[in-house]
Amino acid sequence: MRSRSKPCRKPDIESATRLIRAFGINEAEVTAELIDLARILAADYHQARGLPSRQMVRQLSDMTAHGADPRRAAWRKWRTSEDYSVRLRGFDSEDIAVHAEPYLRGAGLGLWGFSCDARIGDRGAFVIFLNTAHQPGAVAATVAHELGHYVYRAMVGEQSVALAPMEANFVSHLENRDELFADTLAALSSYSLEALKKAPTPDGNRLEEMVRALRAIHPEYRVDFCNRAISSAWRIRYLTAAIHFYKLRGALRDTAAV
Repeated sequence: MRSRSKPCRKPDIESATRLIRAFGINEAEVTAELIDLARILAADYHQARGLPSRQMVRQLSDMTAHGADPRRAAWRKWRTSEDYSVRLRGFDSEDIAVHAEPYLRGAGLGLWGFSCDARIGDRGAFVIFLNTAHQPGAVAATVAHELGHYVYRAMVGEQSVALAPMEANFVSHLENRDELFADTLAALSSYSLEALKKAPTPDGNRLEEMVRALRAIHPEYRVDFCNRAISSAWRIRYLTAAIHFYKLRGALRDTAAV
C-alpha cells in the first residue's frame, strides 16, 4: 500500500470567502473560522493519512445498512429525552448509554459531544454525551461521529483515547485514523451516492458544487446556514463540518467503491 502525502494545501481563502458570502455571512467577523473552512476546501481527502482502508470502509458501510445507522429513530431520542440507551442491531448485544443536554459552561459550544468507554468487565457501558445546545443537524452529526468511535473500537480490537471529544477542528481529523474513521460513519449517513451525483456541475463550478452539496445532505444533518440567529462563527463551523463530510464521502466512494 502506497503511503499518503499530507492532504492539506494552501488554504483556499478566495473560495471560502465566496462560499460564506453566498449564505450572507460577513467574513470580516470570522477570520479564524474562515481559515479553517479554506483549509478544508483546499485539502485533498484522497491523500489523508487517517483515511480508513477499503476493507474497513466497506465493512462499516455494510454495518450501516444492517443496523448501525445513526439515522434510526432510536438515536433521535435526544430530541425528547436526556437519558436513554441504544443497541446496535445485528452488531453486538451491548447497550450504549446516551446522555443529552444543553451544555454552555466551560468549553460551551466548543464541545459538540464526547464518548468514553466506562465498561469494566460485565459492568458499566459505553457512554455518549451530546451537547444539545447545538443546532439539531450538528447534534445528529455528533451522534454519528461518537457512534463511529464505538464501532472503531469493536472493529480494530483496541482502545482509542479514553475520552473522545468531538470538536470543530476537522482539519486535524485528516491525520488521525480514529477521528477520521468516526467521521466516516457521519459521511456515509449524511451523503448517499445519489446525493454525490447531484453536486458536481457540468462546467466544474466549484462554488456551485459546494452549494449543491449542502442542499443534498440528508435532512437529519441539515443546518440553515442563512439563519442570522446563529452567530457568523458558528454558521461557518457548521458549514465546514458539512463540507468536510461531503469531501470525505467522495473520497470513500473513490477509494472503497461505496
